[in-house]
Amino acid sequence: MSNAGKREDPILGEWTDPRTPSPEDQAILDKVKEQFERRRNSLVPTSKFLALLVRILRLCGGTHYLFLVDIGESTNICLYVILPVYAVPDPEPILEKILPAEKIYEKPLIIKKGDANDTRE
Repeated sequence: MSNAGKREDPILGEWTDPRTPSPEDQAILDKVKEQFERRRNSLVPTSKFLALLVRILRLCGGTHYLFLVDIGESTNICLYVILPVYAVPDPEPILEKILPAEKIYEKPLIIKKGDANDTRE
């Protein structure tokens, strides 16, 4: 049974189950849209950028997000985003990877260097 939509506080070091994103989650995703557009290298701008589901992992260095995103195309994608805590006072989220949509449902969720499209510059 899916816990999508269920609000839960992440346990330090564990990914949450997929859930419906909050307005705060969408705001974090919105901040990486420009990074996504730049790395995507498409001449056509992304028509939609809507978080459908989110998973969260809290670590001592920051909060990690895995978003299932509707980008207005036939296939959704996952974006792996990190919001570092060391960038004070207003940390900006960093788009780390673009992954296939099914990654949102993986248990256990493991994201490692070299997975799919490692987008770090």
